[in-house]
This record gives sequence, C-alpha cells and structure tokens, in this order.
Amino acid sequence: MKVKVHCQADKKDKITTMLQNGGFEISEQGEYEFIEANFHFTTLVGIDNEKNQCFIELSDILYIDSSGRDIVIHTQEGAFRTNATLENLERKLPPNEFARISKSTIVRKDAIKKISPSFQMRFKLTLKNKDSVYVTRSYYYNFINFINL
Repeated sequence: MKVKVHCQADKKDKITTMLQNGGFEISEQGEYEFIEANFHFTTLVGIDNEKNQCFIELSDILYIDSSGRDIVIHTQEGAFRTNATLENLERKLPPNEFARISKSTIVRKDAIKKISPSFQMRFKLTLKNKDSVYVTRSYYYNFINFINL
C-alpha cells in the first residue's frame, strides 16, 4: 500500500522508516496520507486555467469553496481548482487562521474585510477581493468563537 507522509522535517526519517518496516511503500502518489497531528501545510497545490500545477501560499488564500465535486481555491490573483476534498483541505489548514463557515466554504480570517449580520443567525462576509460569502446557521457559533465576538 502506497502512503504519502506529511510531518515535521525532523521526524520524517524516523516515521518513514517505521512505516516502511510495517510494510508500507512511501510515495508522493500514495493513495493514503499519513498526517502528523497538529501538522499544518504552508502551501496547497492548485491548477490554473491553463492546467498548470501551482503552489499556493496559505497567506494568499482568501477562501475555498465547493460546488458539487469542483473545489476552488480563491486568491487575489485568481481561482485555482484542486482535486482534494473540502474536508481534506480543512484538516490541512491551521484552525486559528481558517474556519469552515458553511457546508461548502472555508474562509481565511485575515481575508475578511466586513461582517454584516443577516437574517436568522447568519452573517454576510465581504472579503478583500470584494467577493461575498455567507456564514450559515449551522456554523454561526463556531464562527463567533473563531473571530472572538
């Protein structure tokens, strides 16, 4: 079984050896991922309109949304598609910087320019690029805790 390993650099050799001794093959194309607890990525991989693979710094991300199976990472420079699931991306992002605000949207705290109350326990968020996203009722209290209201 092929496994992709994500962990702190100083632990990578030890963890890789342990997994290999357990019969796992370590590969960047692994069908499964081993992610160390509290490990957060510094970049995500996206695909631009010309189908080029791009590395996107977390600090450049404004929000990530999904529509069906299409997951799009939005930045000031444009939108990038990714093959990852929203749940997988959410686990890779630092929880003090990013929050799930609806079933289909994750937002970066620093990207929020304006918070407007909406009806029935909802918020409308205006982002730095002037896009608007909504905090749904299901995520209302989590969002309040996230921004320390």
